[in-house]
Amino acid sequence: MISPVGLLAYYPLDADASDAYGTFPGTPTSVSFVPGKIRGAASFNGSSSKIAVPIQSAMATNFSLAAWINFAATGTLFLNGTQSGRSRFAILSDGRLRFTEDNIADYTFTPVLAFNTWYHIVFVKNGNSGANLTLYVNGVASGSVSVGTITTPSGTAYIGANNTTTFWSGLLDDISLWSRVLTADEIAKLASGTAGIATR
Repeated sequence: MISPVGLLAYYPLDADASDAYGTFPGTPTSVSFVPGKIRGAASFNGSSSKIAVPIQSAMATNFSLAAWINFAATGTLFLNGTQSGRSRFAILSDGRLRFTEDNIADYTFTPVLAFNTWYHIVFVKNGNSGANLTLYVNGVASGSVSVGTITTPSGTAYIGANNTTTFWSGLLDDISLWSRVLTADEIAKLASGTAGIATR
């Protein structure tokens, strides 16, 4: 089991949008639940599906965002706030992942992911300088970018949408958000699908 130290929220998305850690329950809109990578998964229709989560203020200097993703088109994986300081994680039409910081700058990662395929991805932000945002794909470090300091956002956070635009099309499963840097060993265990997260 992965230690829950620094765990902010964990969304198994097996049959609903509840937070297994119990702190930030999600509110789904137009989301269905289907067989997934780990038990069930949330299915997003690409036009109106989203899950509102009240977690944005907790992600700043150090954080990790982990998820199983399976996409059919471009869309938003996670929007961290809807007002000042917001940031967004998304998939592009060419299958690359992008981080956008408050409409200031876009950072696109190199790996090209295939459509309609399951991937385990983790974004890890470590500090405020250097190449401090790293993408892991299926447990392997797959590129880093320098994003500097990320402003603490305000407004609601969303899984699967950029608030009212750029909706996710496909499946999302086992999303976890952390206020710390996950270790390479922890990331590998999550990607293997054999290690759960201790929620207490």
